[in-house]
Amino acid sequence: DWFFHQWLYIAGQPDLKITTREGNEKGTINILVEQMQDYLFTFDLELGLKDSKGIRNEKIRVSDKITGIDLKADPGVSITIDPEVRLLFRKK
Repeated sequence: DWFFHQWLYIAGQPDLKITTREGNEKGTINILVEQMQDYLFTFDLELGLKDSKGIRNEKIRVSDKITGIDLKADPGVSITIDPEVRLLFRKK
């Protein structure tokens, strides 16, 4: 019920501000996702990570105003937000 309510009956879409920085532990990257709109959506955000170990996808559940997560990754990792283009959102 909640899934269809937010996507069918709430005007707009998630407006996301996404920032990355080195994580607290060596070999990690910290990703912060901030929802900039008034209504907070709940969704899974897929991230494509490319580093010396290869390419992999990670999913994070976003439901709060600010969601943060540390992921294992080499320095210089390349991150693609929603690599399969499955989510309706606007990046700020």
